[in-house]
Amino acid sequence: IATPLGSEKLMQVSLEILEEDYHAFQRHVLSKQVGTRTGRKYQPRWRLTLLWVFLVGFFFIIERSFNPFWIDAAVVLPACVISIVVLLGYSWIVHRGMWRNRPNKDGSILGKRIVQFDESGVQVQADLLRAWYDWKLVEGIAETDKHLFIYVDKPAAVIIPKRAFSSLDEMATWVKYGIERASK
Repeated sequence: IATPLGSEKLMQVSLEILEEDYHAFQRHVLSKQVGTRTGRKYQPRWRLTLLWVFLVGFFFIIERSFNPFWIDAAVVLPACVISIVVLLGYSWIVHRGMWRNRPNKDGSILGKRIVQFDESGVQVQADLLRAWYDWKLVEGIAETDKHLFIYVDKPAAVIIPKRAFSSLDEMATWVKYGIERASK
């Protein structure tokens, strides 16, 4: 439930950050590193693709350096098997790393909280957390199809799922207010 900007110049929204919201934020941060703007591309896929192209290209060059047919088959088949094993191993390592680094439920990232905008900055409150960010610290506001990210540093943001707002107009008011304050 969001509270619109009133006479006390305070905007407030109650929300719950789920694991999928946190993972969406991670993907957004990674996508910014590879130059996308919407958060739809995920960096490890690009790494896997480049690794696969490198391995197949490497073995293709080796394979073309031999002329007899039986050597071609002996080189290409192991090259394909090695490529598949490397790609699956890399995918497993990346996936395992994401699951190992999951945040605690009701910790500093996940759980129920209240986010407030006012003239002085952005405040986040939860049962065991209280954080305040001056507008000068806010680097920008990013919008994806399901989230708003209030960046307070390059790898850190206040996550606001769009489901916390009752309407698109209400969300647009928040975005406009945040952009106006952050740009001062």
